[in-house]
Amino acid sequence: MHEALTDLGTDVSELTYLRLGGDLGVVSAEEDLEERLGVLAELREQGLIRRIGLSGASPGDLARAQRVTPIAAVQNRFNLLDRSGVRVLADCEAQDILFVPYFPLAAGRLTGYAELTAPAERLGATPAQIALAWLLRRSPAVVAIPGTTNPGHLRANVAAGPLAAGLTDAEVTRLTALTDESTAALHVRRPVQHRRHLRHRRTLTPHLGRTAGTAACPDMPPPVSPPGPGGGAAGQAGRQATGRREHVRGLMAGVLRG
Repeated sequence: MHEALTDLGTDVSELTYLRLGGDLGVVSAEEDLEERLGVLAELREQGLIRRIGLSGASPGDLARAQRVTPIAAVQNRFNLLDRSGVRVLADCEAQDILFVPYFPLAAGRLTGYAELTAPAERLGATPAQIALAWLLRRSPAVVAIPGTTNPGHLRANVAAGPLAAGLTDAEVTRLTALTDESTAALHVRRPVQHRRHLRHRRTLTPHLGRTAGTAACPDMPPPVSPPGPGGGAAGQAGRQATGRREHVRGLMAGVLRG
């Protein structure tokens, strides 16, 4: 962990993901998940990380993790052609958790779709930018992470943010209809045990989202616990969580304006 922080040039990680593989159909044994989250919770107590996220979580993974520790974000596969994470997205929306889709451009497979090219021509954009704009329109919980090592692609990805508001409702509907979300689901395989380790990587990622592994965001507000029973506490926690999400979106807007 110390090596990861040194590589990132910071003393503390604002958000660290635990990779599970639930979006690939892998089921983590419950005691294994609790143990791995416990390691991250210890790092949080030591002041090395501030928030814990899940990468590749199934709905069951998220529910079990939330019983162990507050989860700030879930990073799952989700794009115009792959909606397997739609149930997790719905759970994130309901619990004010950020949903961070990886492979937001479907690994380069978004070619030849009139649903993309038509709004791209109208807005003077590329189909890839329209695909990112659609993600931002798909849900208020979404923070996209179009990682790249190419500075030109980075600038194009950042420019996709303002295009979201330019998409018409009809265009958003046609784009959403490219995949039937009512039948989208994760495929479950046997439970597996995981080794206790953390991975990190660095990419050129704008404030549309965060990298997998250890990510730094020095301006994020403090974490909050999941809403508890009782109207007052639940309402306050919900407003704080919503404020956290809006803060991240504000950071993104600042980058886009700059």
